[in-house]
Amino acid sequence: MIGPHLALAFMLIYLLLLFAIARFADRQKLLGRSIVANPYVYALSLCVYVSAWTFYGSIGRAASDGLEFLPIYLGPVLAMTVGWIVVRKMIRVSKEHRLTSISDFISFRYGRSYTIGAVVAAFSLIMVTPYVALQLIAISTSLEVLSGEEIMLFGIDVESKLLVAVLLGAFAVIFGARHLDPMERHEGLIAVVAFESVVKILAFLLVGLYIAYSIFDGYGNITSQIINLASSDPAYATLIDVEPTLWFTLTLVSFFAILFLPRQFHVMVVENSSEKHLKKAMWLFPLYLLLINIFVPAIAWGGLLLNVGGLKDAFILNIPHSLGAEWISVLVFIGGVSAATAMILVESVAVGTMLLNDLEMPYILSHIDKERNLARIILNTRRLNILLVVLLGYLFSLALAYQTLADIGVVSFLAASQLAPAALGGLYWKRGSRQGAMAGLLFGFLLWAYTALLPTIAKGYPWLGDIVREGPWGIKALMPTNLLGLDLDIWTNSAFWTLLINCSLYVLVSLSVKLSLDEEKAASSFVEAFAEKKGELEKEEEKGPVQGTLDDLEAALSHYLGEAAARKQVDQYLELMGARRDTIAPGQLRLLWQQFEKTLTGLMGSSATKMVVDDRIAVKPVMEAAKETLPAYDLAPGKIYVAPDMAYEVFTDQITHGVEGLCITHTTPEEVRRRWGFKETPIIKLSEEKGSDRYISPRNLPLLFMTIKSFVDSSKNSIVLIDSIEKIIAENEGRTSPREVLDFVYQMELLGHRTHLLLAEREEFVRGEIPAAAINEIKELIFSLGPLSSYLFRVFSEAMLSRLEEQTRREVVAEANDAIASGGFFEAGKKPLSDDETAACEPEMQKAVGQGLVLNLPKDLELNRRSFFTAVRKLARIIKEHQPSFDLVASLSELMKGYGRSPYEMTLIPGTTYIVTEEKPQRSLELYSELVRHGMEGLCLSRYNPRTLAERYNVPLDSVIWLTQKSEPGYRTVDPSNFPRLSSLISDFLERANYPLILLEGMGYLITQSNYETVLRFVQSQRDEIALRGAIMLVHIDPLSLDTKELHRLGSEMEPFQD
Repeated sequence: MIGPHLALAFMLIYLLLLFAIARFADRQKLLGRSIVANPYVYALSLCVYVSAWTFYGSIGRAASDGLEFLPIYLGPVLAMTVGWIVVRKMIRVSKEHRLTSISDFISFRYGRSYTIGAVVAAFSLIMVTPYVALQLIAISTSLEVLSGEEIMLFGIDVESKLLVAVLLGAFAVIFGARHLDPMERHEGLIAVVAFESVVKILAFLLVGLYIAYSIFDGYGNITSQIINLASSDPAYATLIDVEPTLWFTLTLVSFFAILFLPRQFHVMVVENSSEKHLKKAMWLFPLYLLLINIFVPAIAWGGLLLNVGGLKDAFILNIPHSLGAEWISVLVFIGGVSAATAMILVESVAVGTMLLNDLEMPYILSHIDKERNLARIILNTRRLNILLVVLLGYLFSLALAYQTLADIGVVSFLAASQLAPAALGGLYWKRGSRQGAMAGLLFGFLLWAYTALLPTIAKGYPWLGDIVREGPWGIKALMPTNLLGLDLDIWTNSAFWTLLINCSLYVLVSLSVKLSLDEEKAASSFVEAFAEKKGELEKEEEKGPVQGTLDDLEAALSHYLGEAAARKQVDQYLELMGARRDTIAPGQLRLLWQQFEKTLTGLMGSSATKMVVDDRIAVKPVMEAAKETLPAYDLAPGKIYVAPDMAYEVFTDQITHGVEGLCITHTTPEEVRRRWGFKETPIIKLSEEKGSDRYISPRNLPLLFMTIKSFVDSSKNSIVLIDSIEKIIAENEGRTSPREVLDFVYQMELLGHRTHLLLAEREEFVRGEIPAAAINEIKELIFSLGPLSSYLFRVFSEAMLSRLEEQTRREVVAEANDAIASGGFFEAGKKPLSDDETAACEPEMQKAVGQGLVLNLPKDLELNRRSFFTAVRKLARIIKEHQPSFDLVASLSELMKGYGRSPYEMTLIPGTTYIVTEEKPQRSLELYSELVRHGMEGLCLSRYNPRTLAERYNVPLDSVIWLTQKSEPGYRTVDPSNFPRLSSLISDFLERANYPLILLEGMGYLITQSNYETVLRFVQSQRDEIALRGAIMLVHIDPLSLDTKELHRLGSEMEPFQD
């Protein structure tokens, strides 16, 4: 026997070696030379799956049941075959949202549900406890084999399991919680796991070769002896039998386990540094499993043939030890320590992180003073969690009567399988709901505890044994190991009932409830993880999550990371974006705040992050006491209204009749409450100083927008009063870039489609004549309010001019400025301007760009939509004279998208009639629908039923006149032969529309109802009307409905449309 302390000394030396490897890996990371960011280390880290179960338990299972140990490894192999579909999707989603555990993953998918995250975290702790106990039992047993049952330290008899638990707990804290990492990646830990994977496979292969080819005459010799023994002795017949049902069950639960065991999710998903590494791991990991299992039967059956004493699980250690090969025994012991240590280190770190993020952090945020620095609290709590995982494993090992290690492992695998419906369903089914996931998880885990955990524990407790053997109260049908008398084996019985109930409840409950907005958004991001494009509206909304300046962001992050770590984190993000602290752009600041939320998610989980972000939002919807009368003003949802003198009166009327309101004002909140009687409605004063209510700086436009957006998001029926956009623009003049002001106003316009947006603006600030004592709907803020259209032209013109060389730009600007000064550039036809009536641009822009390189725009310039694009085209023509290669559409494509403009507004010239030749009017209707959706006022004359056009092409019903001889209630119709009536309808529309668009579809039908010459004269007269009114008309013609001469004559009256 090896000396009583020698094996323990080897273990300590080995653990110190691991610590040195971890320190080296961490140092290399700091130097920018990662040793783990490669596919081979990634594949080896996945081999943490090979724990003491493989090293000891598989041999025990093979010695008892033959090849029954194999299904536990078939499941992972199958998982790797679909790895590029399933695992890659899990990695993609987790990286996108910075999810650092399986509980974060499931919680985030179901609307960042704290309840689900807490339940999964708590159940994961219970799930891994038997598995950790398995590792402690395996190491302590092997320690006792080598050193004897008594281990004396400083004259004290120390229990081996306690000693192992203390050592591994301490090292787990050192490896996994030395500092806070918002990425939750531990390069030192992964380097250690990869090294241990090499050690354990070398040890296993060495002892396998020793037993098969040194003790016996080869693998074939062992196999033939066992076959002979099994045929002559029924007690050994199970060694060559196969139970298909049990094989299927074990394969299934191991498939789920490789995906959803906390440690496997951590190494496979969280620690993945590149999706490409998965490709190599998909074949390297199965190869590793093959190699490490190839000698399992030889070792197990060799122990039986040699009649080695002791536990079958310990054959791998007892065989060389009993034959005097002490150093091989030590190598096996080190290999077993590697297998168990790797598992405990990663599992305790993963579960400790889950407990902190999803169970404890929300409580900490709710009950600890918000001014305290939480970095130390977070770190110490994580350390305690790691020790808790190891402690519970130790306590479970004491409570557990010894049984085969493989059986203990299957219990944990069955528990991990309960996460499969919620996780996989969340990845591939948008209808999966929080309630469905919760119902499935709860009942699945309860059934697991009854059918798997209870029978495992019961062997050491007679009163529990009676329940397992007889069923509760003697009811045989409720026996945990044979529910309803199906006569399945214990593991198939548990897997069948738990997964059946879990999946059924998940699907049925999900189908019966409606998803929340948060769930719908998360579901789309999971299910459509590989989609390359997002919707335009979603892109615009993603511009919003900005809650302050760069200093605000760093201060918020330091609260959770510490000042030095927060500054380092911010500097890293700035470096990646190519930005500097003193020159960061608004768009870059948006990205930083998005990164802030992801950083917090990585640090403390999605549920706690949601609490932090929500807490930074200043207002929550509150209902005023409702009046019993009907409201005096009927406001349609999704509309924007301006009320010069009545805004507060209208707002008060709405909030006292069941609408949740938010008031943004420059007036003192006390005065607003006193005058209008607000009691509960939140008021935000736009001011640089704090008042009695909440305040926001009028120059912090991102924070202002995010506050309003959060209010709208959390309210089902809301109204927002802003008093006023004019003052906000004035306070940002010369201090904030026009682009940032425009972004804020356009985002508010988009947000207005989801609420009632009410603006208190002076009459003079709103384009056009509006009655002072009325509520007026406006559709486009940029072309309706003050200088915003001038701002937009300034931004567009700068984007065009920025593509020119300096000399060319100087010539273009000089020519354009001459046209502006003469009053011939803008449609408004202003008089020639003197020097004091022009404003080149802000002083900052003049300084940045240089004298003579910017346009001198009139101070009082106001443009409607049509005159804006006319001016843009005029500037483009001047540029093209100096630089013929200039491409107007390419230069403005991003800006056009960013401000909700159609590119055809640039190419379609007012006063022009276009012919669109196609057999069916699909392109014509799509073009018309797009232009109307982007703000043009449309009139569609069509042969199609208006309802059909609305459903197929999203054409507004109220813009369609149906060409038919029948009169249909609910639709505007006209007889196709009544050309005077058609002309009258078009003239009336052109008279009242500001930016008119007409689509004439059904020319063939008009000709059949009249004659070609009449229709030609009608088109000619309308073309003249279009030219006079500055409108745009699209005429659809089926080229097959006319002969060549007729088509040519008709086409000569119009311009061809070029897509």
